[in-house]
Amino acid sequence: MLQAFRNIWKLPDVRNKLLITGLILLIYQFAAHVPVVGVDPNALQSLLQPGATGAGLINVLNLLSGGAVQNFSVIANGVYPYITASIILQLLIPIIPRLQEMQKEPGGRDTITRYTYYLSIPMALLQAFGQIQIFNALLGTQQIIPGFASNFLLTVSVLFTMTAGTMFAVWLGERSPNRASATVSRSSSLAVSWRRRRATWRGWSPIRRSRRSGTSRCLSPSR
Repeated sequence: MLQAFRNIWKLPDVRNKLLITGLILLIYQFAAHVPVVGVDPNALQSLLQPGATGAGLINVLNLLSGGAVQNFSVIANGVYPYITASIILQLLIPIIPRLQEMQKEPGGRDTITRYTYYLSIPMALLQAFGQIQIFNALLGTQQIIPGFASNFLLTVSVLFTMTAGTMFAVWLGERSPNRASATVSRSSSLAVSWRRRRATWRGWSPIRRSRRSGTSRCLSPSR
């Protein structure tokens, strides 16, 4: 496998894509450690404690966001508002004749993509507000951001910051070599999942080579 990786690394096009993807992943992980202004770290830690109310949901959201929820960072929403906006438009195209005609016109797909970006902004605002309210409901008497919804300036700052973080994550996804907006989020999720589950791989037996066929086969987990 090491030789195969070396052969892949010798290809300039593949090597450049790997380097660009690694750089994007590094930037995303850096942004995942920039918390939203006003977050109470004690309340956040109480949410992440094992056995806490909603800890399973928080851990799932943290995994899907590439570790951004555990810091309640500016990209805690990930790119999911963009995905939601894309799904909404795809559902509206068969219903609204004007969108059907626009999709068939030259450059119509680019126009629909631009509308998806526009729709992502209110979706990000709604998701940011809903996520904070869900966290507050799980905390009970505490608040994840003290003063949210009562302090107008703080509320606007938090919502705009998280919306900007979402659009920044979408922009990073568009910079990826394959132009997939969810690439950054999926890659970060895989990185977090690998860090959490790498101990499981220690229980796997090494890959052995079959004496008859000479091919490699992976054995089942050792017990």
